[in-house]
Amino acid sequence: MPDTFELTDEELCMLEQLCYLNAEVAQAAGAEEYAGISGRDGGLSVQEILAPFDGKALEQLREKGAEEVGSSCVSGEEWAGMISWLQQSRLRELEVRDAMPGEDGISLAVTYAHPGQEGHAVVAFKGTTGDGEWVDNIEGMRAADTAAQRQALRYIETQPYEQITVTGHSKGANKAMYVTLLSDRVTRCAAFDGQGFSGEFIGKYRAEIQSRAGRISNYSIDTDFVHILLFPVPGSRQIYCRGFGIDNVKQHHSPNSFFSADTSGRLLTDADGRPVFVTEEGGRPVPEDPALTRLHRFTAYLLNNAPDGEKDQIIGFLSALVPLVRAEGDPGEKRTAILRLTGENTAAVSGLLAWLGRYAQQYGYGTAEIDQLLRALGTGTLDEMLGVSVSKEALEKAGLSSVWEKAASLFGLDPAGPHAGLSTVLAILLHRLTNGKKDRDIQGLLVFLDMALAYALGVPLHLAVIWQSAEGRIGQIRGTCGAGDRQCAPCRIRDFSDSMWAAFADALERADGVCACTAEGWQAFAGEAWFSRIRADALDGALEAYAAAVRETDRRSRTQADRIFAEAHRIDARHAAGLREITNAAGSLRDRLASCGGA
Repeated sequence: MPDTFELTDEELCMLEQLCYLNAEVAQAAGAEEYAGISGRDGGLSVQEILAPFDGKALEQLREKGAEEVGSSCVSGEEWAGMISWLQQSRLRELEVRDAMPGEDGISLAVTYAHPGQEGHAVVAFKGTTGDGEWVDNIEGMRAADTAAQRQALRYIETQPYEQITVTGHSKGANKAMYVTLLSDRVTRCAAFDGQGFSGEFIGKYRAEIQSRAGRISNYSIDTDFVHILLFPVPGSRQIYCRGFGIDNVKQHHSPNSFFSADTSGRLLTDADGRPVFVTEEGGRPVPEDPALTRLHRFTAYLLNNAPDGEKDQIIGFLSALVPLVRAEGDPGEKRTAILRLTGENTAAVSGLLAWLGRYAQQYGYGTAEIDQLLRALGTGTLDEMLGVSVSKEALEKAGLSSVWEKAASLFGLDPAGPHAGLSTVLAILLHRLTNGKKDRDIQGLLVFLDMALAYALGVPLHLAVIWQSAEGRIGQIRGTCGAGDRQCAPCRIRDFSDSMWAAFADALERADGVCACTAEGWQAFAGEAWFSRIRADALDGALEAYAAAVRETDRRSRTQADRIFAEAHRIDARHAAGLREITNAAGSLRDRLASCGGA
């Protein structure tokens, strides 16, 4: 883009909001003709695309007040403010050039360009879309590359632009950082609440990371719970922002929470009318929330230390759990499905519990710190979903009231009936798990809870088995690799570009000039005082032999360099030809599909 149209990171974040502006928001606004940005909008400007959101539609959104509209934890009032700003800002001049389709016609990425400069584009990647991408998120804990990341890179490589700026939120931010490191044409990345990468990725792409990590700015709400997953890109800028308009847990990860707003939720802007982030307070950078720092360290601890088989087991459980937690539908059915999954994966659950307990033990965490850690893990939300109360009447009917009275007296619990608040139960379990004793009383309590919950819910959890397995496993965990982030191992980055070859050839030519002096040439300095002192006349032969050896070394070096650079260019040309074939085939297929659609 022209220098006068260089977008700020805040403007890129606002452009990212359009990825979440869907038909559900349009329906709430009464703008039925809008269905979200897709490939069919190619050539249209942002102003034209937002035309259905006229004054009446915006007022209808404002009337929604703080009620969430759409699927990105944004209220109707907030949507009205952002759409209104976009319609009046310079971003309205951008044109949609392409889009990457995903599930149900939702665009996973949108390419924008300014009519004033066709050599540069902005690609905005949307956050996680569909259960398939949630599974891909979890798989990224072990894989160097995931299917979604490779798909994003293929999309970037099909774009006909010499320079590309990328942005994205959540999983979209992860994709944006991925393509920045692996594509020569991506020159800048503004990522928001992006999850990190696996140790395998950092090891595989260490040269690319060392060369290109400086292009990445990864912004995170200080209380966001996604950016802490996995390892940040070494050498990238990690920036924390104070969040605004956060009314529930999910909104800590909402993309519009970055924008500074007043107490009524109205968007605040700078002197140029552009939205602003709060990255400093009192002259100091906004820090990450301490509870999330602890959680990030735990995930790093697990990834650094757990053996591959156990790590795969735990990741497999989480990859099945996340879609269930996020699924829409009857809360009772969802709760039953989650509990059943837990009961069917006792090895993975006990392994996760053991690693959490060993981490707390190794770093001196008490009950209060454990509770903070668990709340950062989202157990408060799970409490609402999984919280189970077994009434005194139900206990009496099951013949378990006397057993519960003894357990309640022992642990200081409500004698009226067991309450399965996940945070409280796990905090107690972890505290007792790390005390180095065989806690038979806990195992007895868990046997009782198994019976009570199986009676109340009809789902066996096998809590006693999970506890016994975790208690046996925790003593075997050493955790010697610590809880720090992964760094790139040092490596040499080799440059085979034409400019490097020109610099090398120039150095050889200058070396030839330095060593061009003959024996007769030395005699021109015979009158100098130093000439006789170093006995230059006796060194004529040696100096000439040295010059000849340097010239021969230069000749051999140039011959070897010619061969190395030629081979590098040949390999590069071969890969470029292959990419062109793939791009042409994809273009041909797209044209055929378009013609079929038109027919």
